[in-house]
Formats: sequence, C-alpha cells, structure tokens
Amino acid sequence: MSIMKKMKSIVKKNNLHCEPVEKTKSDSKSSISIKQTYNDIPMNVPGDYQKTIFLYSQRKTSLKQNEKYQRYLTYTLGIANPYEYHKQLIEEGYFRQARTEEIVQLLTVSDIKTLLKQANQPVSGKKADLIQRLFRSVPEQQIRQLVPSSIYALSEKGIEYLNLHADYIQLWKHKNWDISIEAYLDAKQKLSSSMKFNDIAWSIFNEMLISSDDAGKLSVFRHKHDLLLEENRPDQALYFLLVELYYELSGAIMELSISMYQKYKMLHSSEYYNLDNLREAWIPPELAIYSKRIGELKNYYTDQMADKICMNYHPHVHICPPALFKRIVKDLIENGTESAEQYIPELKKMYIEYICKL
Repeated sequence: MSIMKKMKSIVKKNNLHCEPVEKTKSDSKSSISIKQTYNDIPMNVPGDYQKTIFLYSQRKTSLKQNEKYQRYLTYTLGIANPYEYHKQLIEEGYFRQARTEEIVQLLTVSDIKTLLKQANQPVSGKKADLIQRLFRSVPEQQIRQLVPSSIYALSEKGIEYLNLHADYIQLWKHKNWDISIEAYLDAKQKLSSSMKFNDIAWSIFNEMLISSDDAGKLSVFRHKHDLLLEENRPDQALYFLLVELYYELSGAIMELSISMYQKYKMLHSSEYYNLDNLREAWIPPELAIYSKRIGELKNYYTDQMADKICMNYHPHVHICPPALFKRIVKDLIENGTESAEQYIPELKKMYIEYICKL
C-alpha cells in the first residue's frame, strides 16, 4: 500500500473526517441565541461554566453528529444540541481551523510509525520526533490533502476565555470532590474572587464537615488528603488520611444503619432493622488499601499525629478506642499490609459489643 493510501486509511480509522461549517454572517445576537436555544433544559448550568467546559473538552476536534459528542455535554452541562453549540462557537471565533501539524498530532504513535515505514524512514524516538521525521519525508502539501481541513483548534479568543475561567476547569477536573458549580460560585462570592481554586475548595470542605454525618465526613477527609497531595504537603496529607482511617475504624460507615436500628427499636418495629441484621451488616474497613496509601507517606508520620487526631476528632459512632487506633496505625507504618488483616476480628468483636449496648 502506498504512503498516500495508508494515510487515507489512518485518517478514516481515526474518524477525523468531519462536516465543514457553513459560513454565516455573525451578529451581536449570536451569544444570546445559544442561551435561548437551551433555556428549556432542566439544568440551571451557568453559561460561562457551560462554555468553558465545552471549549476545554473540544480543544482539538471536529464538528460531529450529536450522538458522537460526550454524553456529559448534554446530561451534565445541559447542552441539548452539541453540534449547533459547537458550530456557533466556531462562528463566534472561539475556534479556528487546525494547522496540519496539529491534525497529525491526533494520530497515534503506531499510526505515525506505520507511515514512516511506508516512507522507508526510521521509527525510533518520541512522538514529536516521529512527526518531524514525517514532515521531512512527506511534503506538507501532500499531508494536507490527506487530512481533513475541518478539524478545529482553539483560537486566541478561545484560549483567552479558558485562561479567564481557569478555575472552572479545575472544578471540572475535580468532579470527584463533590463540589457543585452552584456551591463553588456561592463560596467564591462570599470569600474573594481573587482566591485560588484550592483555597475556595478547602473552605467548602469545611462547610461540608459541619453539615455531614460521619459517613459523609469520610469523603471530605479523603478530598482534603487529595488536595494537600496536589499542593505537595505530604505531612498534612497523611494527617487527613489518618483522620479518615480513624472515622472508618470507629464505624462511621455504619452510622446510618445504627441510627435506623435505634429509630425502629423505639417504634417497636424490627422487621428489618433488628439486632441480627445489624450484626450481619457490618462492613470491615479496607485496611490493606489504607496500608498502601499510608505506606507512601510513612516517612512523615509522628506519634504526636495520632495523639492529635484522637484529641481533636470525636466520631458519633465510636467503636475503635484511641489506644487501638494508635496501635493499628503504628503497625501499618512499621509492617505494612501483612499486619493489616489481623485487626478485622477484633474490630468486628468491638462492633458487636457496641451495638448490643444500644
């Protein structure tokens, strides 16, 4: 197969062909029409957040049929017609036609190596080296004829818009932190628009801790640990990892089941929430996983860290006494995963003793 035919097959395989934009006259009402097109969607997503994430997710791509776009564009961001939305942003100047080298970047390393082999060129090196070698061995005019002209990259206007809303991108990247755009904007307004994203997120985490039950706090402690790791603060990251462990050892994940048992006990109804079911409902902590996570930060551990946690945090369900918590932590630090599972029977026994006293 000739290199020209091979490039055509690769372009087809990578689904790079796309529908060109029909050029229309732009006017000052174009931004309004986007809003009007989607104002019937039952999601109150702020327009600037919607646009930011769309631009970010389509940084170098083509116009596609609606079903080819990521589903979250509709079901999370509320964009009912991604094709029309994309097309309008192109017309408004947020995208430009991608250059040849940008389009070639969309090919996989394997595909580029195949093209180089067809041109009897070496295939060693990083992707950037391979692309340079490809352009040296095949005239750009020929490459341009084989790749679609309707791939779009962000224009300077689009890049400037993303830079202006960089915190929205951070929020999107940290969806697992459970911070909604509404909560973020509310906190940003109360604090300061000039504050960094992580500082605003930390403030929201503190609010979450006030309103959450112990099971909910487990997730917040994990988010704090992740944020601190991102900021290269491993000692504090380990601290909140151990706080999370303390709550899990104490039975935080069982708080709802225990609460429901007490409620039904008062109502003299034991159809489901009876003591036998509560015993069987116990979920053992995943100490092997904690052991691995703690092991990565064990050099930052001090005995004072565990003492401080026991002094400052008081779970509602408190199955694991401070002495046992400190012993488990020290054992995980010193001996790792091998020592983790030996505590499960002891913790279960304490759990059963705890619920029998309810």
